[in-house]
Amino acid sequence: KSDAATTVTALLAAPALELDSAYVVSAGIAGGPPERVALGSVVIADSVVDWDRKHRWDRTQTGASDGGDAHGDVGAAVDTDPAAGLDLLAYRPRDYVHRLDTELVDAALEAAADATLDSDPAARAYQDEYEFSDAPIAGPTVERGTTVCGDEFWHGPRYAREVAWLCEAYGVAPYLTTQMEDAATATALDRFGLLDRYLSVRAVANYDRPAPGETVEESFDGNAASLDLARENAARVGRTVVTELVASDPLGVGTDSLKT
Repeated sequence: KSDAATTVTALLAAPALELDSAYVVSAGIAGGPPERVALGSVVIADSVVDWDRKHRWDRTQTGASDGGDAHGDVGAAVDTDPAAGLDLLAYRPRDYVHRLDTELVDAALEAAADATLDSDPAARAYQDEYEFSDAPIAGPTVERGTTVCGDEFWHGPRYAREVAWLCEAYGVAPYLTTQMEDAATATALDRFGLLDRYLSVRAVANYDRPAPGETVEESFDGNAASLDLARENAARVGRTVVTELVASDPLGVGTDSLKT
């Protein structure tokens, strides 16, 4: 996140760059929940949540210094109930969720409908290892929803429940993608009064928890087919969205100078 924020800030502050008539699109890959999205699907975010801004409480301890678990029942609750160990940041000046411009997101989704998404039988076979009754049965699609951004490389069902809890606390559940840059990009743009120009386009390369019979290490990266598929579909949708933004200028920021 620090890399993204400082890079975007440097670009916005550079006197040699004229960005008054520019939109900003982050296009890349992401993780996602297996019960919500098919591998290779592309999500255009309407909300960007900062995963790192929260309280994490160790309520298994009451002043003990030996590192032992003083309250085993509380420890078990933390594993299954995120509210037992998490709270929204008490001294936050605002909620750490960026709600992106509805008109711009609508325009991007309309443009993305014209993109042809790729599919891959090997990625689909890997997806089918996730035996959720409500898992997606279709191939890749374009979706709208919440993306969650954090510096921490988390993986597994316990932490997925915590992410879901945070999104519910902010009123933007369910989340569809997870990544590591977009909250920082949105924060930098917001400081320059340009948040309404921002789009996050993320394709799902892997799931955020293991399939039955897998370890978290084995499942972390998905597989080569799902990674390649996500890269391709992120590029296809990103290219289609950028082309439409320059052509139609949905917010009227003056993209005529960009039509080269």
